Amino acid sequence: SKAMKIRISKTKVMAAYSNATQEQKEFMTQLFGERAFKFDYHDIKTFEDACNRLGRSTEIPASRACVKYLDSAMEQSRALYKLMMIQEAINNGVYTDGDGYSYYPYWILYSKTEMERMSEQEKKEKGIKQLLSCAGANDAESAGVRCAGAHSRGAHTITDYGFPLCYNSKEAALYAAKQFESLFFDYYGIKVKEDAK
Repeated sequence: SKAMKIRISKTKVMAAYSNATQEQKEFMTQLFGERAFKFDYHDIKTFEDACNRLGRSTEIPASRACVKYLDSAMEQSRALYKLMMIQEAINNGVYTDGDGYSYYPYWILYSKTEMERMSEQEKKEKGIKQLLSCAGANDAESAGVRCAGAHSRGAHTITDYGFPLCYNSKEAALYAAKQFESLFFDYYGIKVKEDAK
């Protein structure tokens, strides 16, 4: 007898697995093997990958649904929606590590003086970008963006009051910060100098 071959895309199998009951997951694991469903957050490289992992549509809901997350500009609302979907996919249902800690994406801010001391080559090698930010009136060396700031001539750098886009490991948070930097910047309203026109 001739064996029947069936082709199915991995994306569709992963989407079905993400939305399956425990019993269905066990059946799918027997059918396709454990390796087929081994989770690695590095496989999530785009918003579409996150949606596929979760078995959800890549279409962003109508503006009224997006606005419930954020009242400000639609662009920020869309970025937040995407980041929340990506966060859910990367965390794979677990939002803390074994000790109950969550980790947050962050960026190191340099003062104007520190930036002037660096060569263009050093900035390029480290992936440092010049941000457009507001300067504080009380200190010429204060600069910051939403949730982060460098002040007192660079002696103090803080990140706080961020929306809780958290991950279950330091590595996952740093991966998300690097892989989805432009989405985070869109959400926080950060403009990179080269982007400004």
